[in-house]
Amino acid sequence: MNKDFISKLKQYQNKLRVSQAQMCEILYGVPYRTYQSWCLGEKLPPSYYQKLIISRLESFHRDADR
Repeated sequence: MNKDFISKLKQYQNKLRVSQAQMCEILYGVPYRTYQSWCLGEKLPPSYYQKLIISRLESFHRDADR
């Protein structure tokens, strides 16, 4: 899920039209540098966290469309 996770992060950031700092807030205050390292592929959360993160973004995107 690694490259898929990175592409989904960037995809949702574009869909939501938010900055990296705003994405950190959406993701319950994930540190900015941590989010950056995910986007760069330097470090990635475990796959079960990746699924939770993507689920959060899907939910947030759905709610934003209402």
